Amino acid sequence: MNRVRIKAGQTLTPRPVIELPASKSISNRLLILHVLSNGLVSISNISKAEDTVMLRDILMNHISGDRQSGTYYCGNAGTVLRFLTGYFACQQGTYTLECSEEMKRRPVHPLVDALRKAGAKIEYLEKEGFPPLIIKGRRVLSPVKTVIDGSMSSQFISALLLSGFQYGLDLEIKGERVSWPYVLMTLKILSGCRINHQFSDNSILIPPQTPGNVTINAEYDWSSAAPWYVYTALQQKGFSILIQGLKKNSIQGDCFLYKFFSKLGVNSNFRKGGVLIKKSKEIRDEVFKLDMHNYPDLVPAILVACAATGNSVSMTGVEHLSIKESDRIQAMKNELKKLGTTLDVISPNEIFLKPGESEPNNRITINTYNDHRIAMAFAPIAFKYPLSIENPNCVAKSYPSFWEEFEKAGFTLVNEPAK
Repeated sequence: MNRVRIKAGQTLTPRPVIELPASKSISNRLLILHVLSNGLVSISNISKAEDTVMLRDILMNHISGDRQSGTYYCGNAGTVLRFLTGYFACQQGTYTLECSEEMKRRPVHPLVDALRKAGAKIEYLEKEGFPPLIIKGRRVLSPVKTVIDGSMSSQFISALLLSGFQYGLDLEIKGERVSWPYVLMTLKILSGCRINHQFSDNSILIPPQTPGNVTINAEYDWSSAAPWYVYTALQQKGFSILIQGLKKNSIQGDCFLYKFFSKLGVNSNFRKGGVLIKKSKEIRDEVFKLDMHNYPDLVPAILVACAATGNSVSMTGVEHLSIKESDRIQAMKNELKKLGTTLDVISPNEIFLKPGESEPNNRITINTYNDHRIAMAFAPIAFKYPLSIENPNCVAKSYPSFWEEFEKAGFTLVNEPAK
C-alpha cells in the first residue's frame, strides 16, 4: 500500500474497543536478556512489531547458526542496532551490522566509545561515528568499568546495562540524561529478572550474576495509545474509547500521555483490563509548556492534538528529535503547515506551535518520512479534514494492526497508488 485515503463518513463507532500491541521497548529488552541468560528469562505477550520480529530473528539465527561470524541487517531500527552492538561486543567472533540509509544518519558513537573503553574492537564501515559497524567481539571474563555520554540517546545506556550482568559493569553516565524513563524501564526489567544493581547519582553498578528463572509479561504499549488520545480530543463532549491492556502504574514513561491529555479535556478512568478515555470538556486557546526530554515519542501526537484543537504549545528538550526515524522537528514543521499551523523552531532545544487562523480547504496528503509516529499522529485528524497518508505501512514498526483498529473505529480506508 503506497498511500491510503481515510474517509470518516457518518457512522463512526460510538465507543470503540481498541487493542494495542505489546510494548516493543519492553519486548526488545527481554529478548536480549532471554538469549544472554540461556533461556532463564522467558517472555509472555511478546510484541509483534516489525522491530521486535527483526531482533528475535537475528538473535535466533545467531545462536542456532555460526556463532563466530555473521552479517545482520537492522533496517531503521535504533534499538535493534544499538542493543545488538552491545550484545555482539561480548560474543566471541566478528559480526557486521548493516542498516538502512536513514539509520546511517543516526549517530552511534557514544555507545561505540563506551564499548571501546571497555576493551571492545568496533570499526565504522562508512562514516566515522555512524553505522554500519564491524564488531570484533570477545567473551568478557572480568568486570568492566566504562563511561558513556547520556545526552544523545538512552538506548546507548540500556544496551550496556542489558549485557552487564554476565561480567559485571561499573557504568558512569556523563552529560544530560535524555529519555531517562527508558533507562529506568531497563533497570526495572533487570530487577524483575532478579538481576541486582545499584544506582546512585550518575553511576550504575551491576555485579556479575545469574538471572532468576522467571517469566516476564511485556506490558501493552503506552506510546501506541497516543493516536487514540488525539482522536478522542477531537470529539464532542461525552465521547469515549476503551483501550484494552493499559495500566496506570506502568514501567513505561509514556504513560505521561494520560496526564497531559487531561489538560486537553480527555479524562482517563483506569479499570481492570484497560482504560476508558472520555472527552469531558472543550479546551481551546490555551498555551501549554512542556519539557519533552523524557517523552520524545509523544511529541508528534501532542503537536497534532494541539494544532487540531486550537491550542498552542511550547516544547523544550527536543534537540535529539532530529536523529529519530526521521528529523521529526523538520518533518512536523512541514506537515503541520498543511493544516495552516505554524511550528516555529526557536532553537535546537525549543519549538513553539501556534494553530492556524484558517482551516485547509483541500484534501491533505501527509508525508510520513517513513516514520511510524508521524503516520499515527496525523491519522486521527481525518475526522476533521479529508486526509491521505503516504507510506502507511511504516506503522508496522511498532503497531502492525493500527489500520485494522482504525477501521474498527469506523473509518474507511481506500488504497491509492502514490503520485
